[in-house]
Amino acid sequence: MPKKTAPAAGEAVPVLQTTIAARINGADHTVGIPRDRLHLFEGLSGSANAMFGRIRAGQWTSAEIVAVIDFALNPPAAGTDPIALQLRYRAPTSGVAIDAINARGAGHYAPLAAGILGAALWGLPADVAAFTDEE
Repeated sequence: MPKKTAPAAGEAVPVLQTTIAARINGADHTVGIPRDRLHLFEGLSGSANAMFGRIRAGQWTSAEIVAVIDFALNPPAAGTDPIALQLRYRAPTSGVAIDAINARGAGHYAPLAAGILGAALWGLPADVAAFTDEE
């Protein structure tokens, strides 16, 4: 992440985005892991920060890319039962994330997964909070 600097006196503090406007398989989505549910994602998939590091370093698995995007497309409601979470999010076999990755490959979506995690962990400037899988 770039080094943070404080805004000058009287300068507006930039609003960082916690979601990404994403075009996936021709459809527009707003994807993100709500910060109040990040712990639920981590309960299923492990440390979001560690996964972010693996994805940025190119050490991801396709299962990790699917897990991030699938959760971000359909975040659970606050207070969702942990057993229901396990049933819903463990190894999805269908849906937007699976269809997209099967069509284009997980590597095409690694930047989106990294962006989703970065947005949840730190926030993203508005000018980089977008993704498209169109050529």
